[in-house]
Parts: sequence; structure tokens; C-alpha cells
Amino acid sequence: MIIRFLFIFRRRWPIIVFIPLLGAALGIAFTPTGKARSEASYQSTVSVAVDPEVLNQTAISQDLIEAERGEVIATTKGLLEDEAVTAAQIRKVVSTDFDEDSFVVSISARSPDKAEATRYAKDFASAFVSVNNGRADTAEVESLADASEARDAARSAVLEFLSQNDLALSGPNPPASLQLQLQLLQSTLTNAETEFNRVQALPKASEPYRSIGQSDASLVASEKLELPASRVLRMSLGFILGCIGAAVLVAIVERLNPRIDNPDQAAELIGAPVLAMVPVVGRRHKGDLLRADPAEFRGPFAEAFRSMRAHLDFRMRSDGHEKPPRIMVTSATPSEGKSTSAAFMAVSFAEVDRPPVVVGADLRRPYIHKIFGIDRLPGLSSRAAMGGTAVPLAEIVKTDEVTGVSVVPSGPAVDRVANLLGDLNAITTAGQQAGRVVIVDTPPVMVANDATDFLAATDWVVVVVRVGRSTERSIKQMMATLSLNQALVVGVVMVGSVEASDAKRYYYSYYALDEGGETREKVARIPDSHGPVGTTGSIPEQPDAEVPEPPEV
Repeated sequence: MIIRFLFIFRRRWPIIVFIPLLGAALGIAFTPTGKARSEASYQSTVSVAVDPEVLNQTAISQDLIEAERGEVIATTKGLLEDEAVTAAQIRKVVSTDFDEDSFVVSISARSPDKAEATRYAKDFASAFVSVNNGRADTAEVESLADASEARDAARSAVLEFLSQNDLALSGPNPPASLQLQLQLLQSTLTNAETEFNRVQALPKASEPYRSIGQSDASLVASEKLELPASRVLRMSLGFILGCIGAAVLVAIVERLNPRIDNPDQAAELIGAPVLAMVPVVGRRHKGDLLRADPAEFRGPFAEAFRSMRAHLDFRMRSDGHEKPPRIMVTSATPSEGKSTSAAFMAVSFAEVDRPPVVVGADLRRPYIHKIFGIDRLPGLSSRAAMGGTAVPLAEIVKTDEVTGVSVVPSGPAVDRVANLLGDLNAITTAGQQAGRVVIVDTPPVMVANDATDFLAATDWVVVVVRVGRSTERSIKQMMATLSLNQALVVGVVMVGSVEASDAKRYYYSYYALDEGGETREKVARIPDSHGPVGTTGSIPEQPDAEVPEPPEV
């Protein structure tokens, strides 16, 4: 887990470092220049009960809205007896709230001055109660006056109708229409008298609002976020918040990152074990990768390929192979370390007196010949480019005098590689018959179809995955192509492994020193007595090329 965090830090260090520093800088920038003072705030509340039989919630809400302007504010100013007080100041200090369950209006005043908070709450509540209760009295009087006026109007209408139609109605046969009109007027009069009597009988509700008490002014917490006035504290708070923000951002970025980071993920996607975890090579040793040299083949980098060699030998013995395998080394996309892995895999076999045959079958971006220090021409594609007869097959097999490895370079660039399969198969079969492991470096599977065409000339496939570069999508597409062509993928090489990179410190602190404390000497070059592979291109048999027995379990 710690190694994983270290890897993430190395890759996301700009985020992890910059955001906390930015937070600290902002903390300093927003530090007040003067001496900060934090004043206490007091709050006093007056509770006003409401008669639910007189006012409903809608009426109460309307009264609270009206209280923030108009007559209530003016009355409050009069009670405060301070000409300097403005309506805006009162609205800033005083606030109202209505509890629908208890039918209680809370009128609160907040001020740094305890006495001022008490006075504002008390005077505003008094103004609110007196103004709204006065409106209730006025409403009752107006309602009774309206009912009396309606009754008198109906009575006058009946009397006027009787005076106008007295003769017609007093006769023996009064008209039916006049009788009907009279009945309607009398009915209206009856209803008006009934409504007047009802309004007159209603109980007096001159006080729908009633003050029921005021709380003592008490200290309250500030609603605003107050940052510490100290420059150091603000800087520290900004740094801590920056660290939290950086951690969240890194977690999101890592969650959305589609690239392969750990061996378990690569093994699961490819369906094969990780054979080697190659550490990151430091700048001082970058030059060692440009030329395969057994004298420089040491340390954790070399141990990774030695481990892969041991795994491949064990696999060959456990599967019952009588002949060494022909191994294709490929990757999903370019720049994943494929050619370098193939070259130093060959060096790991050569240092145990089993120099392999390496075929540079990457005709798109040939590089294997540079690592072994040989000419690119003639090579694998030379016979196809020159008609197949100008260059004998034996002449394209060359020997690296430093490592003892037989190398077949790529040759000139060609448009088609399908016609190279015959020569490639002849070379790999000859090397296998001579008891030599054959390593074929091919282009990436997702870039060209060359690797698929060359599968017929190989037995096993080793996939190279670069940590932080190879993506899950490209790996899946590569494996779909290889599976469709029934390729046998036997393992994975993790290049740039964080676990292997961190293990370098342990290696150099423990294994790099002998018992006397002196640094070990460089590994000697492979002597010529190991059996030179002729520069003419023939592939001699490997003497006593026995594969080590697998360890007993």
C-alpha cells in the first residue's frame, strides 16, 4: 500500500505539491492587515400569541410582510424615541418568524449592544401588536356598519314599494306580479336583518395578537465564517485545506485513469502470469540500455530478466518441450519497451552459456540491431526486397561479439511482410533445431498486422506492458487479436514497475556489497570459449544446452 502511494506521488506530484502551497498562499493573502476584533452579539426575542379563531395563517403571513414596512416601522421609530434610527436599521436588527403549530410569532432583535437588542425587540413587538390589533377593531366596526346599511336599504325598498302600489295591492284581486315582487323584497329584508343580528351577536375580538413574554438577551454565535486573524494560523489552515483538496483531486484523477499501474491488473487482463517486473532505469544508467553488454548487465534490472529466464525454463520443462521455444516479444502500442526487453532477455540466456537467436522482425521501427551493435543490412527483408536469390539466407544471421547472441536484423523497409514468413520460419526452425532459444521482436499488435502474420513461426508470446502508458482498452484489443489467432501467451513483462523500482534500494543496500564491504566487480564479458556463433551467419548447435531441472516442491 505504501509503495502504491509513493508511485502515485511520483506521478501526480505537481497536484500534491502545488495545491497545498496555493492554499497556504491564499491564507496569507487574505490575512487582515489591522488588528482583528471579534465583537459579541446579543439576541432578545419577544413571543406574540395569535388567536386562531380570528386570524388564519394567510392573514398572519400578510401581517408579517406588512410589518417590515409602513405603519409598524413608523410606530417602532416613535417608541424608540431616537431620530437617528432609520427604517433600514430597524429591518437589519429585527427579524420575525411564525410557528404554524403553536400559532406564535417570534420577534427577535440582534445587536452587539445587549440593551439595544432588548429595546428593539420590545418596541417592535409592541408596535406590531398595537397596529394589527387596531386593524382588527376597525374591521369589526366596518363589518357591523355594512350589515346595518344593508338592512336599512332592504327596509326602505319594501316601504317604497308598498307606498307606490298600495291601491293595487289592497283591492280584491291584486296582480300576481306585484305580489311576487313584494315577496322578493320582503325576503331580502329578512336576510339583511338576520345578517345584522348575527354580526351584532359576534363576540368582541379586539386583540388577535397578544404579547406573552420576552426572553433575556443572550450571547449568540456569529452566522459568518470567521477565519483566525493570525497569519500563521490562516496559512496553516489554507495548507491543510489544500492537502485535502489535492487528495480528493488525485483520487478522482486516479479513478478515471485508464492506464495499467499494477501487475495484478495486467495479469488479469492478459490471462498470463507476470514473468518480470523491470524497474525504472535512472538517468545515470540510461546509456546502458543503448548497447547490450554483459559487463553492465547487473542490479535489479538484470535480476528481472534472469527471473523471466527461470520462469520460461520452468515452463518449458513442465510442458515437456524437447526443443527450446521460439518466443515472440510484442506489445499493444509503441514505446512500451518491447525491443529493449527482447534484447536483454537474450542477454539473460547468453550469460548462462545459452546464447539465443534474436530476430528483428519489427520492420516499422527497427531498433534491435542498434542494441547489439550490428548493421541493419542485410537482414530479414533483404531476400524479399532483392528477389530472394541475391542474398543467401545464412548471410543475414550475424553474431554480436560482445554478447555472443546470433542476431537477424530487420533489413530494408518493405510494404508487405506476408512473404517474409517463409524466411522467418526457416530461421526460427534452424535455431530451434540447433538447440537455441529463438526470440522474435515484432511490431506492436495494434499498429500493424505483422505480429499476427509471424505467429505461425513462433511457439510462445510474451507481452510487454509499460506502467503508466499501456491502457486497459489497448490491452483488451490486443488480447482479442491474439486469441482470435490462437496465440499462446505465456507471460507478461512489466516495464517501469513501481514495486521493482522501490526494491532497488534494498538490493543496493544489501546484495550489492560483499562480506568485506567492498563493491562487487562488474560481471565479466562472455569469453569466446563459450562457442562463437560464426559471423558468416550459420547457426551452430549449442553444446550441452541443457535446461535446468525445475525445483522440487
